[in-house]
Amino acid sequence: MSKNSKFPTGIEFINYKKVKPFWTKREYQYQQLIINGFAVQRETLPNAQYERGKEAIPKARIDIYYDTGKGIGSKKINGYEIFVYKEAIEFLDPGEKAELDKKWKQAYVSGHFDYDDPYCKKDLVTNDLPPWFYFGKAVVGVKAYNKSRTTGKATEKKDWSYKKDYPLRDLFLTQKIDAKEVVEKKDLSTFYKHIRGDLELTKRKALEYGAAINVAPQSLMFEPTRIIIWGNVNLTHNITFSKEPNFPEIHTTGSIYFPKKFETVIVPSDLYRVDVKAVKVKSKESIYDGFVAYYYETDKVSDSANNKLCLVREWKNKNHAFYLGIYQIYGTKKRVLNPDPTSENKIIAADVDPDLVAPIISFTKPDALEADKMLSKNLRDTQKLGTLIREEEKNRIKLDHHRKLILSAADKVYKARQDTDKNYKKSEEILKDLSKKQERFDADLQNLLAKFHYKEEKKEADKDKANLFSKYLFKNKEGKEYYFEPIELPDDYELPKEKENKIA
Repeated sequence: MSKNSKFPTGIEFINYKKVKPFWTKREYQYQQLIINGFAVQRETLPNAQYERGKEAIPKARIDIYYDTGKGIGSKKINGYEIFVYKEAIEFLDPGEKAELDKKWKQAYVSGHFDYDDPYCKKDLVTNDLPPWFYFGKAVVGVKAYNKSRTTGKATEKKDWSYKKDYPLRDLFLTQKIDAKEVVEKKDLSTFYKHIRGDLELTKRKALEYGAAINVAPQSLMFEPTRIIIWGNVNLTHNITFSKEPNFPEIHTTGSIYFPKKFETVIVPSDLYRVDVKAVKVKSKESIYDGFVAYYYETDKVSDSANNKLCLVREWKNKNHAFYLGIYQIYGTKKRVLNPDPTSENKIIAADVDPDLVAPIISFTKPDALEADKMLSKNLRDTQKLGTLIREEEKNRIKLDHHRKLILSAADKVYKARQDTDKNYKKSEEILKDLSKKQERFDADLQNLLAKFHYKEEKKEADKDKANLFSKYLFKNKEGKEYYFEPIELPDDYELPKEKENKIA
C-alpha cells in the first residue's frame, strides 16, 4: 500500500511543478500541456532484494516534463515500478507511450535509482529535452560515481536563442557542390552566412539557389519534420515475439503492435500538424513493405471513413486493439479489409465495434518523401484498391455460394452412400442369419428324416420278425409259448381227433 493515502496504491509520492494536479483525462486536457520529454530511474530486482528482502518489488521514478505555455512544468512519480508505470501512461497517446517505453527499458539497463530523494524534490537530468531546458548544478549529497546521472533544477533559458540550421549546409557538404558554381563571387560571403545560419535564408534566395542546383527551394529552407513511428503492422501473416521468455505476444494479420526498436520518419510538409501520427508496414511478402501510413490523431469514429484506408481501434480483451485496413460498413456490421490484394488473409477483422476510426491521409514510402515525391496522395490508389477488393469480395461470395451448393450435393451423395452401405451391411447380416438358420433347419430335417427312416425300418423289421415267429411259435396246454423244429410228416398222416367233452 501507498505510504500516503492521498496517492494511488503503490505510489509513494507525486510531485507537481507549475502543473495543476490532475486525476481525470478532462482535467489533463484542460491544461493543454505539451510533453517535451521523460526522465526515468529504475531499481533493478537484485538491488531491490538486497535492500528489502527476496519478496521485494523494484521501485521506479518517472519525471514527465511539460511545456505549460508559461514555462517548464513537470509531474514526478515515485513508488513501486508496476504502479509508477501505469500512472505515467494514463493519458499518453501511442507515440508518447512509445517514447516512454524506450526510456523505461534504457533505465533498467543503467540500473540507477536515487534512494535519497523519496519526495522528488530534485529534477532528473535527461539529455534529449529541447534546447531551452536547462539543468542547474547537482544537489549535494548524491554519490560521486553517480554524478554523471545526478539531478539538478530544470529551468528555462529565457535568453535562449539559436541559429537557423538550414538543410542547405548538409546538401552542399554531402553532394560536394562547389559554392562558386552556385553564386557569383560577390555573393559568396552572403552564401556562407546562409550555410552557417548567421543570416536568414529568404524565399528569393532559396529560389535562386534551388534553380542553380536543380532542387526544390523549400528543401533548402526547411529541414523535413520527423516523428516517431509508434507501431508496426504485418499484412501477410501473424507476428509472434516475446519481451519476456514466458509471455509471447501474438499479433494477427493487420494488427498494429509496438516495435522492438522505435524509429523516426519524415512527415510531408503539407501534411504536418502537431497531431500527425504514423505506423509502418513491416512485411517482406507484402507489396506495401516499408510503406508508412500517416493519420491525424482523433478520439472518435470519422464520418467519412467508410470504404477508406483507416486506422481502426476497438476495445477487446480488456485492452485496445489497433488495425490498419479498409474500414467497411455493411448492413449493421463493420469490418476491416486487408489493403494488400496479394495477401491470403483478405479480412483483418470480420466484426468490429470501433471507438476510433482515423482515415489515413497519406500512404507512402519514406524514400519517396526524401525524393520530394508523394505516392498515394489523397488515397486515390487506396480507393482503387478498395474497389478491387470489394469486387473480389463479391466474386468470393458468389464462389462460396456455388461451393456451398456443390458441398450440399456432395453431402447428399455421401449420406446416400452411407445409407446404402448401412443397408448393404444389414442385408449381408440378414443373409448370414438366414443362411445359418437354413443350415440348422437342414440339419434338423436330416435328423428327423433319419429318425423317421430308422423307425420305419424298425417297424418293418419287427413285422418280419413277427411273421417269422408266427410260423414257429406255439403254445402248450399250460399256455406257454414254445418253439419246435419243423418236421416232415408222411402223406397219409392224420391228425388225431379231439375227444368231445361230456357234461356230467
